[in-house]
Amino acid sequence: MVLDKRDMKIITLLSSNARLPNNTIGKTLHISGETANSRINKLLTKQFIKGFKLGINYALLGYEEYDVYIRLKNYSEKDLSKIIKELCANKLVSWVASCFGKYDLRLSLISAKREDFADFIEQLEIKQAAYIERYEIVQLTEKYKTSQTSLLSKLLDLDKATILKLSAKGSGGENPHLHNFIEHGQAIELDDKDKTLLSILSIDPRASLVHCAAKIGITAEAVKYKMKDLEKKGVIRSYSAIANASLLGKMQAVFLFKLRKNQMKEMISFIASIDNVTSFVKLFGAWNFSVSIFASDVQEIHNTLMSFRNTFPEAIIDYEMLLLFETYKYPQLPEVVYEK
Repeated sequence: MVLDKRDMKIITLLSSNARLPNNTIGKTLHISGETANSRINKLLTKQFIKGFKLGINYALLGYEEYDVYIRLKNYSEKDLSKIIKELCANKLVSWVASCFGKYDLRLSLISAKREDFADFIEQLEIKQAAYIERYEIVQLTEKYKTSQTSLLSKLLDLDKATILKLSAKGSGGENPHLHNFIEHGQAIELDDKDKTLLSILSIDPRASLVHCAAKIGITAEAVKYKMKDLEKKGVIRSYSAIANASLLGKMQAVFLFKLRKNQMKEMISFIASIDNVTSFVKLFGAWNFSVSIFASDVQEIHNTLMSFRNTFPEAIIDYEMLLLFETYKYPQLPEVVYEK
């Protein structure tokens, strides 16, 4: 399947707002809602869109977020598959991917209690003792999603003006350049219906109001109100499409930086100015920045790394670079949230 301009525009619209109705997408692109739906389904079937994700501010729900980087030893492909399957099934884990570099696996998880996280690590060490050589734990303190305009212009054969116009259409206005997903405030208590709604939207952010209403046992209008309320409170931050970088001719890489703290603000501003950065996270632990990028080849990855080193020659204490291979569990509401 070769993407045409309309397919690329659909990916752009859904990247800015995955909940855009088919009729709205159709009207924007001068096609019918049925045709828009057919094209979206084809993009999903052919894996140009790998799925959709719900952006949640877990801090407002009383949770802390962590990333764990694992280096394995003495393992076969069968062993790796078993380890990944067990990690994906864990109720704290929200994201799992394999990678190449110093570490073989990267996973994200959330926990409201430090003891729950400690128990997860303890069980990981026990169950995978034969395979884990070492691991690093970092806590996420700030999480940014950069402006999608420059990024999508790198992924898709569309000019920036078109992407900006479509992104604004999807979001209801021009997106801010930086968007911190971890914002602390007064803890928000969810009722059972809120939790069920978040669970449904986490699995399918495009789920219709009618579908959600049937699952929850309330009216579609009540679902709409609850969704808007969660958005207004800052719990739900975004609904977006997951574009398949490899099918679009791109590689995904992650830089882990250990920086001198006196240049943190300068680094944040610099990262936000780079076109191929998808997101970046301020960390506490062995590393204090994680930067995710798309690149056409290894040379572009090298050039991006050198731009950091040239700009901050004395600020970078240490760094690692990882290539991400396969994602096995996409950002998903961990089971622990709706168990609470």
